[in-house]
Amino acid sequence: MGVSGVKKLLIICIFSICLCLGALEIRSRIVDLSGRGIAYATIQAGNSFVFSDAEGLFHLQTRADTLIVSRIGYQTRTVATATIGATIMLEADPVNMPIIRVYDRYDRGSSAALDARSIHPDTNSGLRTVGDILLDQYIMDSPNTALSGEAQNISILGNLSRHTLVLLDGNPVSNSGEAFDFSRIPASEISHVEIIKGASSVYGGSSAIGGIINIVSLKPQTERKMELEGGLGSYGMDQCRALGSLSGAGYNLSLQYSRNFAENDFRYSSTQGSGKRENNSTKQDHIFIKAALASGKSQFETLINYHKFHRELPGTVNNLPLFDHAAMKGEDAIYRQAFITSAKQWNNEVSLQADHSFSEYENLASSIPVYRSHTKTRSANILLKDAFSLNHDPFSLDFGIEQRLMMYGEKSLFPESQEWQRPTPKWLTALWAFARHQKDWDLFTWEQGFGIRQDWVYPDKYSEVFTPLRLEQSLTLHLPLELKAYGNIGTAYSLPAFRDMYWMGDSQAQGNPDLKSESSRGGMIGFSAANRFTRASAEYSISRIRDLIRWHQHDGYTWKPYNVGKAELRNLELGLSLYPLSFVCLEGGIVFSKAKDRSGSANNPANPTYGKNLLYTPDIKAGATLKLQSPHAGAQLSYRYTGEQYTTPDNLIGPIPDFATWHLGLWLKSPLKILPLSLDLKLENLSDERYEIYAHTPQPGFNWSLGLSLSLRK
Repeated sequence: MGVSGVKKLLIICIFSICLCLGALEIRSRIVDLSGRGIAYATIQAGNSFVFSDAEGLFHLQTRADTLIVSRIGYQTRTVATATIGATIMLEADPVNMPIIRVYDRYDRGSSAALDARSIHPDTNSGLRTVGDILLDQYIMDSPNTALSGEAQNISILGNLSRHTLVLLDGNPVSNSGEAFDFSRIPASEISHVEIIKGASSVYGGSSAIGGIINIVSLKPQTERKMELEGGLGSYGMDQCRALGSLSGAGYNLSLQYSRNFAENDFRYSSTQGSGKRENNSTKQDHIFIKAALASGKSQFETLINYHKFHRELPGTVNNLPLFDHAAMKGEDAIYRQAFITSAKQWNNEVSLQADHSFSEYENLASSIPVYRSHTKTRSANILLKDAFSLNHDPFSLDFGIEQRLMMYGEKSLFPESQEWQRPTPKWLTALWAFARHQKDWDLFTWEQGFGIRQDWVYPDKYSEVFTPLRLEQSLTLHLPLELKAYGNIGTAYSLPAFRDMYWMGDSQAQGNPDLKSESSRGGMIGFSAANRFTRASAEYSISRIRDLIRWHQHDGYTWKPYNVGKAELRNLELGLSLYPLSFVCLEGGIVFSKAKDRSGSANNPANPTYGKNLLYTPDIKAGATLKLQSPHAGAQLSYRYTGEQYTTPDNLIGPIPDFATWHLGLWLKSPLKILPLSLDLKLENLSDERYEIYAHTPQPGFNWSLGLSLSLRK
């Protein structure tokens, strides 16, 4: 699609949206008398409503003349839309209502970090997995193919994917040293996603060198609903989804099933030539179940997330005949049960969580049978955790204890079947505490937080001890233009993955059971300025990593991981959001990165990697998004730019060239209550850019997807 075609699509988009405009867009913040944000307040406009986020912020489009703002524990207030300013103040209600003690508990899924950034998914925009939500942010990277059904491993600001700790409702699901696949979690079951940047193991343990992504699932709803969705798209993609929920006195149940299939055989052109990328199909099945039972001050929750997949793996285009019949299939699941007891100023949560993963890789029938392999792997993590939270304004305190068991096994079936190889399981015991304090004056708000964690990791006795720390500060000046300065310093660590230590997948690589854990320390300082129409921010961060695990050639032809590296990452992030009209939002930003190898010494000629750029870390990432939105229609035009990336530790081979892509999303929603249909269209890579994220692995050109959904609520 040429430039003229892109312009025509944009003109059509703007014209169709303008036909549906006319509503007033309102952005404000719900606060108490001290100026502190009120989370989960209900803002009702006519027959529709929204909730304020963890900081009290909300936005909506409406033609109503007034808003009704309510929150249990505060007096309900009616406000004329024409007079709404930057804040809406609610006065505390002295009447204590017991139901508060049931629903306030759901803030526990949120992070304790003062500088956590919340992303609330746009349910109209066709984002179907948590990976889609995250990759909509310009600070995120993924080495995977950008097509539906593919794995979605994500990193923050140039860090490795395995250095991003993933939490689900505050509980770790990825701290065993492996990168997490975000395509496992459906977007429709998510309340919001929190991003914590920098060394932050204090909030979850291992793997938080680059930061934390905390996925907060939806709290139990008080309505009954049913949703049906179907979709199709480029390269033989088709998908379907069904969701149903029930609720009654003291109970709630939500069940979702989704299926996704795609051939994903696309044509490509690269330095290796051109052709069609075949043997690339994917199939996924998801089941997500969440249930809650409440009685008085107590509540019992169950969550099940099951994911089954089959992916063909064609390999790099310079070795296609070696992997033209390779594939992996498997399944993974998360099971969690939690018992919560709440009171006016405290709550306690005891949870038991089990993560299970199984995969089978087979490459026995490729055209050139050089790298033949057939292996099975299993892993399991069991977590028992007790977390206690105490709130007494202006102080709050969280502390707890957890016990974790991590197990791994691998079995080779070629050239002959072998017994399961099961390394000694790892046990992890942890104690932690987070303390926060907030002081409010007429014009200033000062917040500070400190966290400490003690982790013991041992096979048969205490063999490794880690003590991550984190200190956070923020100072806000309340003026017509709200000014905020904030920062943090912290430490983190990452355990070596079982696969790095015991790999037996093929003859070209071998594991290293003597690997040590990686460690890091770093900090960040940031500034922001915001009013009703504009928000600007600047953040500078630095991270130093020791004992970095990297794979190097061993004996001339095999690869093996070693603790050979030190690294330093520096990032400068600039962001800007504009709201010039009630139905228009323009936001974007740019990240300048310097990721350098600091292994050895600069004066050592035998060390050719010192001072070189780290692999697959772009020097610049930038993005901009234009959103046009009304109650029944919307459009989003996005631009993404990624700078050069080196593919070898010594940087002797030229980098992967930079690239830029354009993306357009459109959605329509029926205004008829008797026919609550929604339609979304996504046009990806509008300019048909040919590019690579990983060496010799081309990305698809222009592609599209179309979704239609029906939602019934009672």
